[in-house]
Amino acid sequence: MAATQLPGRSGNASTLELARKENKLLFVSIGYFSCHWCHVMQAESYRNAEIAALINRNFIPVKVDRELEVALDAEMIAFAQGTLGSAGWPLNIFITPDGFPLYAVLYEKPDRFKGMLTALNNEWKKDSAG
Repeated sequence: MAATQLPGRSGNASTLELARKENKLLFVSIGYFSCHWCHVMQAESYRNAEIAALINRNFIPVKVDRELEVALDAEMIAFAQGTLGSAGWPLNIFITPDGFPLYAVLYEKPDRFKGMLTALNNEWKKDSAG
């Protein structure tokens, strides 16, 4: 699958610039108001102080409403489908500072999600350092 770059809308340019400056992956979480699993993941993981601190310390977090950013959602759904073999919401995509999707994850239980965040950040730091 060919790499898809994050669309260059005006707000994305400054977000990508920050990611480049801090050498961090973007954590793009896509969902919508009536999504059951989005609410579950929000309650279990995003509101968990330890997980929220991990995200805020190691990534550039971006929350996206799929109904307001239809084109971005469609591109990220295609990426998840191509890499995971399935797609849906909540859709969490880790995007490089150059705007390319790197890794996708759907709903995960808090312990698995926390472990995945830690491992992904460690790999990014190791790979981008040398």
